[in-house]
Amino acid sequence: MDEIPDLFRNGNFLDCALASGSDCWQHYAALGLIGVFDSALDGLARFGGEESLFYTGATLWIQGNESLAEVYLKACNAPAAGKLLALIQKPRIDILTQVPTGTSCQYVPDFTEHAEPRFRIKNIGVNSDQAGPWSPISQPGNIHEYVRGDFRPDFYLCREIEWQPVPPNLHELECPIFCHTEDYDIHLQATFPRYQSFSRVITCGSYEWRDLSRMLPVPVCTFPMAYSLPNGLPEPGPGVRDIDLFLSGTIFHPYHTDKARLVHRLLAGADKSLNLKVVSKHMPAPEYFSLLGRAKICLPFVRFDGSMPTR
Repeated sequence: MDEIPDLFRNGNFLDCALASGSDCWQHYAALGLIGVFDSALDGLARFGGEESLFYTGATLWIQGNESLAEVYLKACNAPAAGKLLALIQKPRIDILTQVPTGTSCQYVPDFTEHAEPRFRIKNIGVNSDQAGPWSPISQPGNIHEYVRGDFRPDFYLCREIEWQPVPPNLHELECPIFCHTEDYDIHLQATFPRYQSFSRVITCGSYEWRDLSRMLPVPVCTFPMAYSLPNGLPEPGPGVRDIDLFLSGTIFHPYHTDKARLVHRLLAGADKSLNLKVVSKHMPAPEYFSLLGRAKICLPFVRFDGSMPTR
């Protein structure tokens, strides 16, 4: 398991967390960072040292146990512990986000309203209902237009940088700036210059991490849970599931020629008695979940082996 410390140091937390049989603190720290709290805390408790103290404190804070997190961070002498402790002890944490919103199934339209009270979030992300995933999106303005009054972001986060342009002077923010990316390969020519403005680039899986960490001059890390579930998911419906296979999204759009080839192969080889439902568009969440409830199988399209599907 000698490679686990190197993977952790270089930001591949997902592979560290998935390394079954590993018994080093980096494995348990990675579990804590991606939200597997109980296993992380039990494992870290067996180790001494500043690393164990820091990542125990960080895991507890992510879990929501703020008071106990402070105890561990105060006992840790690492500079990172002091920085995290100062953030936790602020009466309010301000966050500037650029996250897509709207009623499409993969977006949460009111995520800022459901944040914990200690977090004040200002979101400047594109509205998918107005722009759509393939429509031109206007360039955001000066970053200082969004930092006014008593709103001084502690950090900035852009999700899906390939789907929306960022403010041209984003690098002038006086805080850490993070971005998440998924479809980096097709968009690389447009997004490569943008990546270099960020403090850290976040992606979902190990495949993407290996590509991006070789290409980019900034740190890259993995965080598999970049996509959240909407509030108020419907209960599973009773009755017979009358759809054998359901597919939706950009089925035959020229952007996804690889997906189109797979769907054509599937349709050509399907048993004619099967009831297939193929919808070549993104649907509003209620309609999407209704069809999911009627389907026996729904296959998400995943571009990279081992990555987390957006749906």
